[in-house]
Amino acid sequence: MLNLLDKIISTGNIKKIIWIGKSLGTSMIRTCLKMKRIDEDSPLILITPNSEWSSFIPELLEVKNPLFLCGSRGDQLFNVNNLEDIYKKVNLSLCEFEYGDHSIEVGNTIKNIENIKRVMLMMEDFVTKLGIKQDI
Repeated sequence: MLNLLDKIISTGNIKKIIWIGKSLGTSMIRTCLKMKRIDEDSPLILITPNSEWSSFIPELLEVKNPLFLCGSRGDQLFNVNNLEDIYKKVNLSLCEFEYGDHSIEVGNTIKNIENIKRVMLMMEDFVTKLGIKQDI
């Protein structure tokens, strides 16, 4: 994966990378941050982080990257003991649900669709406020 990333970046055709991870994908973002593969101005979008979330939170507080975070208090992987520490993060945009599982589903199809819509609209707002245009 990292070799492919290096190859893509080396083409020079990339203007800005928005790092998006859902669940296990957030671990890849964490790995890239640790390896200094992510520029400090590159936006991070983390959707329902996985089982290493508790140890990832302190690391995210140390980086300058703008962060969009989505999770549910009903998700045992998201609702960790140190969750409230992430609220201190500068440049945090938070989409948090009171109820829902790791997929932000609540057992009602219409409500599930509304939840997904909310996430998508908030992500759009996040990148728009960062000045990221569609042509990037």
